[in-house]
Amino acid sequence: MPNLRSFCLSIIIVCCAFFSVAKAQHKDNPLQENYISSDSAKQLYQSSINKDLAYINGREYKPYHHPRHDNPYLHSQIGTGTIYYNGKAYSKKMIMYDMYKDKLVVNPNVSLFSNVYIEVKKADVDSFTIKFEKFKYTLSKIQLNKNIASSNDGFYEILYRSNTLELLKKHRAIYQEKESIPTYVYKTRHYLKSGNKIHDISSKKKFLNLFPEQKKPLKKHIKSINAPFKKFSKSDFIALIKYAETL
Repeated sequence: MPNLRSFCLSIIIVCCAFFSVAKAQHKDNPLQENYISSDSAKQLYQSSINKDLAYINGREYKPYHHPRHDNPYLHSQIGTGTIYYNGKAYSKKMIMYDMYKDKLVVNPNVSLFSNVYIEVKKADVDSFTIKFEKFKYTLSKIQLNKNIASSNDGFYEILYRSNTLELLKKHRAIYQEKESIPTYVYKTRHYLKSGNKIHDISSKKKFLNLFPEQKKPLKKHIKSINAPFKKFSKSDFIALIKYAETL
């Protein structure tokens, strides 16, 4: 991340120069006893950076979408939110969620660094919230096996959680080409997590196959909702999962 390193180096240089001047002034004015040494300044700066920007340890993010076509970001824009990183919360951050690459992207939002975006290291992210004008989302990292990567690992909304099941919602950007130019279409898909497995429940058939011995009462319950399965609301899905757990 050359831009990040250059920014941090410039701040250190400025701090050192400032306190070198302060130290020189102190020699001319022995009554000024409360100056800070340049070494202390660097330590103070490094401590502040480690505390406030500890979540910034990934590579620089380069936008790859065509500027005139739909982009792969949640709500197609940058939002504000909180990053939960290695057990610590970093609030009021400018963040984007790249749905196509399943990456959390942050803008440090400091004057010399305002146009740079950084990919946050996914391995250390616990979850994050992202807020737009009218919508707010909380996405949690689901990792089925800490030692083996899975294609189902990634960031999901957890709509419902019990002792045995989790209802998940995945926000996705589907790659397409329009007039030979890449573009992205927003889609969502629901999953059911049981133990260390994530099951696609994007259709009624896929859902019912998970409950072979309870198909009949579940079919009846689905029919009573009086809506196409693929258009179920959040409350419809939660009610269905809760009902399945009673069977």
